[in-house]
Amino acid sequence: MPAKSIVFESIRTRHIPLVFAVASLLLAALFLLFYQLVSDSIDQAFEQQNLASHASIVPRLKESRETLINQTRILHVSRGIRRQFASGTDEANLAQSLDVFARRWFERNKDPSIRGVSYLNARHEPIVAIDFQQDVQVEDLGQLADGSPETVVRVSDVIRGSFAALPANEMDVHIATLADGTKVLRSLFRINHRRTKALLGYVVVDQSLEEVIDWAGGADRRLVVYDREHGQLIYDSEDVGRAGLSLATGAPELVQPLARLPVKDVDENHFTSRFAVESRTYLLTHEEMDALPWALVTTVLMDAYIEKPEFQGFVLMIASIFFVGIGGVTIYVLVTRIRNRSAALEEANQIVSRHNQMLEQELTTAHDMQMRL
Repeated sequence: MPAKSIVFESIRTRHIPLVFAVASLLLAALFLLFYQLVSDSIDQAFEQQNLASHASIVPRLKESRETLINQTRILHVSRGIRRQFASGTDEANLAQSLDVFARRWFERNKDPSIRGVSYLNARHEPIVAIDFQQDVQVEDLGQLADGSPETVVRVSDVIRGSFAALPANEMDVHIATLADGTKVLRSLFRINHRRTKALLGYVVVDQSLEEVIDWAGGADRRLVVYDREHGQLIYDSEDVGRAGLSLATGAPELVQPLARLPVKDVDENHFTSRFAVESRTYLLTHEEMDALPWALVTTVLMDAYIEKPEFQGFVLMIASIFFVGIGGVTIYVLVTRIRNRSAALEEANQIVSRHNQMLEQELTTAHDMQMRL
């Protein structure tokens, strides 16, 4: 065999383990990639379920808000209301007039989500506070209007105390807690002077949270609605009583996952990520609303869905890598044996070549001696 061919074969044989090692690493990387793709597919499936549930909530919230704005416009934009606030009318007579006006408005709209309507002066002091759920319905509003202001008009005790916690920054929409412990979605509308735009007072409309947000996501799912601008919880399906608390106080486990969300893209208003709390894995889907400065967060407890498949996938991946490793060791042993035997054969070939050379020299010497004789 030519020396060049022998050297080439030796190089090829020597690099077989290296080639196999590179191929094994690529195969292991493919296993890991496939494992990650399966995990991502599970996340995407649950993300679509979360977005589908959001798709049923967001339109209702948007429609409810638009309906409320349209319905309540007359309560604070009406010329009669502005005129009464600006005229300096005696507060008792003003209260009686506003009470009748608000009750007539409620009777006309019959919106089941409306819990109460209140009028405040510019100092946030209640003039009228009507709780439509607990107040006795007045059958004859005309008789109410003709009655004595001192005996007819009432400020509901259930609503009265909630104005003490009215946000100093006059949030348009926030959560308020009534005296009976009920959480309501409170909307605050300014009453301005028609010409000077000076602040005259406020009209406050309270809506029942259960009527505005209807959620039935199941035991392993949780819906959180919060105000993005002020960080206030609007709704938490795990405990409705947390409404009105700050996000850091009412849902501290969500603060860090939400802080890791990427900057909002122009074409993307939702994000999904995993996070862990006390060794339990959750999938979080965050979606922002356009109509309100709110965001919806749905979390799903993933352990029941991914624990067994992920364990099986991990075992399969380890077994596959172990099998490839055994194959690599086997090939390495075979290649080593082939190289050793090839080396032994090459050494034997060299010995035979030397013997042939010696025999050829002896024959040449014998031939020369014979020729001399």
